Amino acid sequence: MSFSTPSVVLDGSKQSIIINNDTIIAVTPVQFLFLSVLMDGVTEKKTIIEKVWGQANDSRYDNNYYQIIFQIRHLLKKNNLAVEFLQTIHCHGVRLNYNALRVKRRTFIERFLSLFRYGC
Repeated sequence: MSFSTPSVVLDGSKQSIIINNDTIIAVTPVQFLFLSVLMDGVTEKKTIIEKVWGQANDSRYDNNYYQIIFQIRHLLKKNNLAVEFLQTIHCHGVRLNYNALRVKRRTFIERFLSLFRYGC
């Protein structure tokens, strides 16, 4: 069994995220900005809120933060991708987990043998 290296590209011209060169997901401008901040390596909740919404002291931005995470995970699930790509860091924030996007590729032998695996 081999695994391909996951790739994630944010396409500003199409306002989308391209995963593993074949899955294109359209995102809103705020989702796009949120993902770009994460791709820059920012993981702390307060810093993410400051970069995306400009303020971190207002509780409504906390709600926006959690709503964006929910929306992005929903988009991942809807496109049959691992929601674990957006990984919560307890008491800290969130980060991108590229390993969750690894595509499992079966070898020819594994595909061939799977044709004969029926029953127990």
